[in-house]
Amino acid sequence: MPDIQFVQISTVVQLPAEDARFDLALTFTVLQHLSEAAVVDAAREIARILRPGGHLLICEETDPTIRDGDMEEGRAMCTIGRPVAAYQALFRGMTLLETRPRRIEPTYPRPDVGTYMLFRKTS
Repeated sequence: MPDIQFVQISTVVQLPAEDARFDLALTFTVLQHLSEAAVVDAAREIARILRPGGHLLICEETDPTIRDGDMEEGRAMCTIGRPVAAYQALFRGMTLLETRPRRIEPTYPRPDVGTYMLFRKTS
């Protein structure tokens, strides 16, 4: 795959890409570890780089009772369960197409640990 390039970034709130550049964006348990202020900035940045008609696939903790760590400090470690409706609000220029529960190995103490959400950018 000679056309694939990996770029290490220092923050998801300032991505090194042009506006409307990508057909697909993916986050996997990233947004759940951002403070409330940082997740708004990250969602705005993800939407910026995704072209209209493009898709966003995220997998995040959606149990709102999970709130652990320093949720206010931008660089602190935290886990914040946000319901699917919160992600719909964060990505309001997108249509939620489908959700599925994230299931992991049967020995894990919880039956599910979040939700896969597939969005399509409409504007």
